[in-house]
Amino acid sequence: MIFLHVIGKKAPAFTVASFAMTGCNVLLTALSSELFPTAARSTAAGFRMSVASIGGAAGFYVEAVLYRGSHADALVALLPALAVAAAAVWFLPEAAGRELEEIAAPGGGAPGG
Repeated sequence: MIFLHVIGKKAPAFTVASFAMTGCNVLLTALSSELFPTAARSTAAGFRMSVASIGGAAGFYVEAVLYRGSHADALVALLPALAVAAAAVWFLPEAAGRELEEIAAPGGGAPGG
């Protein structure tokens, strides 16, 4: 109840943003398993986690810069970043319908491979 009082009318957008950010992480984890050959998956996962950590820190910084009395307003202002991320993922290669051996081959799943 205190949560809704603090964020007020922005509660629906804030809730959608929270679920969207969590869902994006789960989907990108699954996607990275399909995109990269077996030999490079752990390297790709480590790189993805490094970028996620840097992005998380940058998100906190940007939220602090945008804060003008309401964290909800600052977070809602960051929602367009989710659309940019979704557009970037849209252009990644699709692994559906491909055999595991084809994906697992060196250069078989990596972008440009």
